[in-house]
Amino acid sequence: MHAVSVAFMEGAKRVLVIGTDCPEIEPSILAEAFEALSRTDVVLGPALDGGYYLIGLRANRPDLFRGIDWGTENVLRQTLEIARQSRYSVRQLKPLSDVDYPEDLLACRRVPGAFSDVLPEMRAGLLSIVIPTFNEERTIEQTLLPIVGVPDVEVIVADGGSGDATTDIARRMGICVVPVRPGRGRQMNAGAALASGEVLLFLHADTKLPGGFREHVWSTLDRGAVAGAFPLRIDDKDSGLRWIEWGANLRSRYWQMPYGDQGFFIRTQEFLTVGGFQHWSLMEDYDLCRRVKKVGRIGLATAAATTSGRRWQKLGVLKTTLINQICVVAFRLGISPERVARYYYNV
Repeated sequence: MHAVSVAFMEGAKRVLVIGTDCPEIEPSILAEAFEALSRTDVVLGPALDGGYYLIGLRANRPDLFRGIDWGTENVLRQTLEIARQSRYSVRQLKPLSDVDYPEDLLACRRVPGAFSDVLPEMRAGLLSIVIPTFNEERTIEQTLLPIVGVPDVEVIVADGGSGDATTDIARRMGICVVPVRPGRGRQMNAGAALASGEVLLFLHADTKLPGGFREHVWSTLDRGAVAGAFPLRIDDKDSGLRWIEWGANLRSRYWQMPYGDQGFFIRTQEFLTVGGFQHWSLMEDYDLCRRVKKVGRIGLATAAATTSGRRWQKLGVLKTTLINQICVVAFRLGISPERVARYYYNV
């Protein structure tokens, strides 16, 4: 606020304030902001975390900086409300990422070469497996055992604050553990930002990959797919789950919509191009697949990944399937992923 006031006192006609933590700001964005100020009172560059990476003014407006909960997801909303009450005209630029947390480093990876001294560079032929975890001490060792030490494979555990032995087990097995705020999409983005692989494979902590998984990944991509997943196998003898497997594999093969428990993999460059996962706790895999399909085909490997049947054991096959379908329909109808997640986890 003080810097803006001084700039106008010294004769400035238009003032832009930008953050130092938004690697995607380009000269064209600054030019667009300055041009917009010729006919607009306030220009804002929304950040994806609910703040803003840029604010532009053509007059000193100190009220825009008062009563703001700085550092929270409410900053942009509160600023827009003040502008509305004061009858300031506002122009919003395209949303960009700023860097506050590990998951935000994904934005830095989209700027080639700019952060090569602090972030890993992509290594051709390397497969990076990213596993989001939260209190998975009962399953994590069995998930890691088949993939630890496989040539040309790195494994990253993105932990959302486990209070059990999950991270101790992973570290004891020589795995890189990245602490992240909870939320599966957020955790997977953080792991991807620190991965070196040419291909990323996102694996749930209760899902086991098949033997020769690396060859299956490359074979699927070499057939022209930009991404892929494994057929679903559920580790439970309930005959009703065979129908769940059949439906999931049909959906994956013909509608190219695999879910996260099928071990989704994608070329790193394509993952960065589509923007990675949304920072959601649910529906992040569904949303990513919809965006990836616009870029290219999502293939299906020839060997299945085996996921735990614990969700179906807990609530029953029919109820679990119904809940899953309600969540998908609600999301497609425009209900926010936060509300969908609250329903899912409350049930």
